[in-house]
Amino acid sequence: TDNSLLSSFLKNIDFFVIWQYIIMYLGVKILLRGSSKWMSIMIIAFTFLLNTILKIIPEIFTSFM
Repeated sequence: TDNSLLSSFLKNIDFFVIWQYIIMYLGVKILLRGSSKWMSIMIIAFTFLLNTILKIIPEIFTSFM
């Protein structure tokens, strides 16, 4: 259906979003000077989840109307 969370999540993923996270990962890795690979991954994962949740919240509220 058009109101499913999976479809709204997939609408927000494209090549430029993936490229943004690759560049962000490299930037965080350089800022941390390679001290912790897992810390870089955790920062990017947290940012990805936060952005995804913030993009899906309006669609969740409108699906109940």
